[in-house]
Amino acid sequence: MSARPNSPVDPEPLVTVRVSEVRFTAHVGETVFAAAGRHGYAWPTVCGGKADCTRCVMEVLEGEENLGPMDRDERAALEEMRWRGEPRSWERLACRATVLGPVTVRRRSVRRREPPAT
Repeated sequence: MSARPNSPVDPEPLVTVRVSEVRFTAHVGETVFAAAGRHGYAWPTVCGGKADCTRCVMEVLEGEENLGPMDRDERAALEEMRWRGEPRSWERLACRATVLGPVTVRRRSVRRREPPAT
């Protein structure tokens, strides 16, 4: 019996980005940021995915349980962003949040990358 599309056992779950109205698949264990890049989308960042700038922060609307646990770097960056406050459970960094199943997030400015000028 095969897995249902976008079920937590799907090897390439769907990531939906609201406001930007973007959808792409991710490999299980891949970060949202890396999956977006693999599909040709530019996710806002300054540090390039090192959890330093927090520019890639996203709001998790659905499927919070389908993201891997927050690592030490992500927690520290979000605490700093919140002025040493506890990170909100629905805030995650796209460069650190690993996809385990389907998830819907909110983030502006996720756009198709411009092809290089020739």
